[in-house]
Amino acid sequence: RSGVTMVVGLTLGMTRESAARFSMMLATPAIAGAGLLFALDSLDATDKPDWVAALLGAVISGITAYFAIAGLMKLLRNGSFRPFIAYCGVVGVAVVIAQVAGA
Repeated sequence: RSGVTMVVGLTLGMTRESAARFSMMLATPAIAGAGLLFALDSLDATDKPDWVAALLGAVISGITAYFAIAGLMKLLRNGSFRPFIAYCGVVGVAVVIAQVAGA
């Protein structure tokens, strides 16, 4: 998803950094919506959700995402999309292998 939105941004004349920022901003509503749906589903569950663990996970995830995005932005300011393309390729192949293996 992020790769496609970055390519579209570049095609429309955006800089590499602007295209990456735009892509990350597009992800925000989807991620927030998924979190909200998960929280609402947890309220209906028969077992009580562990809200402390959920909050801790969200905070750690947010911190990790911040540093990952900051690293990507630094990479894009100083270089090219090639390392990101390689990363997406490796992850894509790993996902296909995991799906074929039944994981």
